[in-house]
Amino acid sequence: MKYRIKNETLAKLVYSIFDEEDVQSQIEEQIDEDWYNVKLSSSDFDKTELCATKMNPDYEDLNEDHGSISIFIRKEVIERIPEYKPDKWNFYPQIKPPKEGRRYLIQLRDGNEPYFQIGNWEEENPWHGEFVFRELPEPYVYVDLKEEDIW
Repeated sequence: MKYRIKNETLAKLVYSIFDEEDVQSQIEEQIDEDWYNVKLSSSDFDKTELCATKMNPDYEDLNEDHGSISIFIRKEVIERIPEYKPDKWNFYPQIKPPKEGRRYLIQLRDGNEPYFQIGNWEEENPWHGEFVFRELPEPYVYVDLKEEDIW
């Protein structure tokens, strides 16, 4: 599961200091705990997992001898990002198609009636509106069938 820090300024700060994979891992580990914050830290003073810091290449990495960085983020500013599932309906725009140039089956509504169309996903030309989509199956390859294959 991926997570997003809703406040863009805070997210830029966090990801300018800590490695994104480590941040995601720490949020995942702490999000369901009873405490109201998620702690991201470059030290293990309290034996929590470390987040790798991104330092200027001219300097050494931070460690216990040189100090540490800890950021506490209120859980209310963190949200789960739904993951794309190719064999399920995915809500757009909350979930974006993962494959550029791929065609997807889109289900829209006309009043209470659903209707379908096929859409090509291009990051530079995103879709508009709210609807569900899913991956199209591979096209059927026609082969000559014998009568015994059908029955």
